Amino acid sequence: MSASVSLPAKIGAALVVLAFALLSTEHLVHYALALLMLGGAVACARAPHALWRDADLRRCSLAFLALWLPMLASLPDAVNPAHASKTALAYLHFWPAVLAIVIALRHAGLRRLVFAGVAAVIAFWLADAVLQLLTGRDLFGHPTAGKMLTGAFYPKQRLGLVLAVATPLYCLATAALARRWPLAWLLLLPLFLVILLSLKRTAWIMLAVSLAGLLWLACARRGGEPCRAMLALLLVLVFAIGGAIALDPALRARVAETAGLASGDFATMDRASSYRLTLWRTGWRMFEAHPLNGIGPRGYRHAYADYAPSEDFWFERGGGQTHPHLMLLEVALETGLIGLIGYACFLWLVLARLRQAADDRQAAWAISALAAAFPFNAHLAFYGSYWSSLAWLAAAVAMAGERQPRP
Repeated sequence: MSASVSLPAKIGAALVVLAFALLSTEHLVHYALALLMLGGAVACARAPHALWRDADLRRCSLAFLALWLPMLASLPDAVNPAHASKTALAYLHFWPAVLAIVIALRHAGLRRLVFAGVAAVIAFWLADAVLQLLTGRDLFGHPTAGKMLTGAFYPKQRLGLVLAVATPLYCLATAALARRWPLAWLLLLPLFLVILLSLKRTAWIMLAVSLAGLLWLACARRGGEPCRAMLALLLVLVFAIGGAIALDPALRARVAETAGLASGDFATMDRASSYRLTLWRTGWRMFEAHPLNGIGPRGYRHAYADYAPSEDFWFERGGGQTHPHLMLLEVALETGLIGLIGYACFLWLVLARLRQAADDRQAAWAISALAAAFPFNAHLAFYGSYWSSLAWLAAAVAMAGERQPRP
């Protein structure tokens, strides 16, 4: 590493890798982000003009404001002003944190090290999960959650979700190794196996988004041999999935359950979706009642009883849900049409970064950010602190590049 790289930049890069590693914990990731936030706040206080003059910082700020300003606009009509205000205020810390990441990763060498460090973290998670699959316990002594692999994320069932988002990074790192050692391609098998056996259908959706992004990267940007290699990989993956379904009863049952979504009968489709349709129906009613600016971030849980029918399935299970389990609908009902416009702007800015990526690593981070923010994700809350942390980590690294002052 060049001596010209400052110590704060090196610390910032290390914190990015640490934050990614700490996603396997319940709350510790927020401590790493808090340190990045402090660093970003100090840097902005020293040179506030850079927020607009620097192209990458400007892009980050616009992406953040596209999501945060609609949260503020929703507060006057929030169904629970205290919770909505607390969420909007807490969300503000992502702004200086992502700015700190962009500032720290100006140097190409640091970006390479962060990429390698995150790839190593993913490889560790996979090895840990495979051990859990083979022995029933991972390196930390954690068991599976029923038939679901949890690995280092135990007791939370987030392993497959995070790995699906991280797929572009791990695949690109594997491809780099395979240029020297062709057998390294076998390292992809644990990735797909663990995501499948996490039994999380949203993880499968995000895996498809990640692979679609990689296919675009290989064929539209590179062409030739990379494109053929990606198509061959997808063909092998199709056969591998077929084999896994045939051999694993739990996976086979999950796929059979999912097939009920095509039945056309609401009750059958609702059961097949783990009663997500019920949540979406209630969420749509909230959006219809507050179409402009929504009911406030994280307001779904507070309004559920007012919009759900009396025979609602979730009332029988304890009184509703904390979010609608569909990101597009969550944004719509909690921040309204204003929020949908901001959400579209955020996705457009990340997509633009993907199209203008300086190298494949930067493109891989952008694909990961798009997978994390995919509108039809149906797992964790979009405005929740955990998933926001993952999405902003990916987006911030994607937007980091060489200094580009405004002309």
